[in-house]
Amino acid sequence: MSRTKWKYRLYPTPIDKRWPRLWRSSSSTLILCVGSLIRLLMRQHSLLAINLPQTQSLLHQIYAKRNRSIVSVMNHSGTWDDLCVTSLLANCKSQLSNPDYMRLTPVAADICFKNWFSSVFFSLGNCVPAYRTLRDPKTGAVQIVGHGVYQESFNFLVSELKRGGRWVNILPQGRVIVGPEKAKETEIRFRWGVGRLIADSEPTPIVLPIWHEGVETINPLADNVFQYFWFGLQALWRGGLPITVNFGEPLDFAPLVQRLKQEGATREAIRIAITD
Repeated sequence: MSRTKWKYRLYPTPIDKRWPRLWRSSSSTLILCVGSLIRLLMRQHSLLAINLPQTQSLLHQIYAKRNRSIVSVMNHSGTWDDLCVTSLLANCKSQLSNPDYMRLTPVAADICFKNWFSSVFFSLGNCVPAYRTLRDPKTGAVQIVGHGVYQESFNFLVSELKRGGRWVNILPQGRVIVGPEKAKETEIRFRWGVGRLIADSEPTPIVLPIWHEGVETINPLADNVFQYFWFGLQALWRGGLPITVNFGEPLDFAPLVQRLKQEGATREAIRIAITD
């Protein structure tokens, strides 16, 4: 299977295979325009970005050396948090205009890949359709059965990380955490999806924890994906919101992974050791 066919599991129109130059130029244009706009509008808020220059320097080294990749792990309390936070890290036009320098991120296929148009749009923005388990918020009954950590989208992300010089941003909570539940979330938990990206990628990627507060006030939950953009742009344009983004110290799991492999541990055991 080609590296990009995963984008059209539901909609068999491989535009990127038929017109690769058009696809890449469209992706570059979309990422540059959206990323630059969000980056500019974020500066209108009371923004505190902790360790931002150091993290930008780390990304630059990853792209320049291309001997390792990076996995950023971030809390998920708003529908725009991935876009707002990752746009801050692009510190030059070349990063925003090159799809290889912008993060890949798994997104909910049941929201962002519901039809042909939204599938193409989010694919151009380096989003990967992830098939998650959904439960009824009142009864807890399973409504949609997910595909687990060995689904095709994670296979693709692992293959990209193995190339070196790639960046994957993952939201391990799997859904937007709001209300009383958000108050209980005080730290990032490395779930099995994160563990699989670290355990199965060779060389072992650097892990960057990110925690943010206030981004959720930009865009609360809406009825459909395009309302997210409309409400979010309105809030970003008004400005004045207190937002804090803390880019944590990079974590290196390479010694742990290497030791476990030498001891003969299975990849499932390595994944569990990383997350537990």
